[in-house]
Amino acid sequence: MTPPPPPTTITVTAPPTTVVVTAPPTTIVVTAPPTTAPPAPVSDCTVLGVDRFGDMELQLSGSSPAPAVAQLEVGFELLDGAGELIVPDFLLIEFAAPGEGFRLAVETFEPVPSGFDLASITCEVTSIDVIELFGDQRLPGPNDSCTVIGVDDIGDLQLDVTVQNPDAEAADLIFTYAVRDPQGVRVMSDVAFADGLDPGQVTPVQVDTLFPPPPGLDPATLTCDIAGHELF
Repeated sequence: MTPPPPPTTITVTAPPTTVVVTAPPTTIVVTAPPTTAPPAPVSDCTVLGVDRFGDMELQLSGSSPAPAVAQLEVGFELLDGAGELIVPDFLLIEFAAPGEGFRLAVETFEPVPSGFDLASITCEVTSIDVIELFGDQRLPGPNDSCTVIGVDDIGDLQLDVTVQNPDAEAADLIFTYAVRDPQGVRVMSDVAFADGLDPGQVTPVQVDTLFPPPPGLDPATLTCDIAGHELF
C-alpha cells in the first residue's frame, strides 16, 4: 500500500491595504481691522469771549441728525451767572450733510449783563431741528469747487470759488461755502453771491470771508467746498 502524499501548503499573500486618513478642512477666518471714523462732535455750547464791540461770542458744536442734506436750526440759550436766561436764539446751518459735524463761532450781539463777569456766563444747545430743502435750493454740481488760498494782509481767510448756473435760464446764485478742519468738521460757513449768470455759465468768485481762521487751526490744513446754492 502506497502512503498518501504529504499535504500541499498553499500560501496566499493579500495585497497591501492602503489606509487614507483625511483631515477635516481647515477654515481660516480673516478678520479685517475695525474701521474707525472720526467721532462726530457732541452738541455743546461754549462762551469764547467778547468781540471788539464788547458783545459775547459763542461756539456751537454738534452734528446733523438729518437722513439727507438739509438745513439745521440749532437752538441755544445764554444764561447769566444766576442762571437767568439772557437770550434764546438759534443758528441756521445751510446744506448740512447727514452726520456732518460742525463747530461754528456765533456772534450774539449781546454785551455781558451788568453785574456779571464773562466767566460766570454759560450757554447750552437746546435743540437741533431739521428743515428740508425747498424751492430753488440746489446741491452742488461737478463744476462747483472751493479752495482755501490763505489769508490776506489783515489775517482774514480767502477762498477761490468756482460755481455754475445749473438752470436753463439766466439766474443769480447765492451759494453756501463750508470751510473744514482736517477731520472734515465745518468750522466756518457763510453765503456769497454770483450775479447774472447765463444758463450753464461757470464763473470764478474770489471770496473774502471777513474772518480769520478759527484759533489753533493753520490755514494750510483747512479745506473748503460748496455745500449748495439757491437760484434767484
